[in-house]
Amino acid sequence: MMIMRLFIVFILLQGLAFGQEVWMQPNKGQWDNRIEYKIDLQMGEMLIEKDGFTYFLNDAKQKLRHSHDDHHGSDQENNPDFFDAQVIRSKFLNSSWGGARSENNPSIFYSNYILGNDSSKWKSKVHNFSEITLIDFYPEIDLRMNGQNAELKYSFVVE
Repeated sequence: MMIMRLFIVFILLQGLAFGQEVWMQPNKGQWDNRIEYKIDLQMGEMLIEKDGFTYFLNDAKQKLRHSHDDHHGSDQENNPDFFDAQVIRSKFLNSSWGGARSENNPSIFYSNYILGNDSSKWKSKVHNFSEITLIDFYPEIDLRMNGQNAELKYSFVVE
């Protein structure tokens, strides 16, 4: 009986480790209107826009963690206000997406955004999604993004 319980616990823990999802945070007006969704990455973030993706990759989180412990190198290397960054943009040419979307697999958690002094940009109870579809991204072609199993995949679905 004890072996059976341990086996069940092992299976559940394994499912938690491999079943993590990539969460796409929708823009409900809290960010620039070019951004449709944001995905937090270990080293930055990915923005899903109307006509492509923007990757903002940086080591700011890592520098913040190590800034108090490391006393070697130049002041700039140790200063958490300075960080290395790269921006990579990919564009889908001639996309005709009009804004229709389908959001599936919502998170049980939500985020609250209180950004700046403009209360119109304050948004509460914003749930994330692990699957979205941008309908008619091209005529009769949908762009589907799936963030299950700790991987983000996108595919074009042709009607």
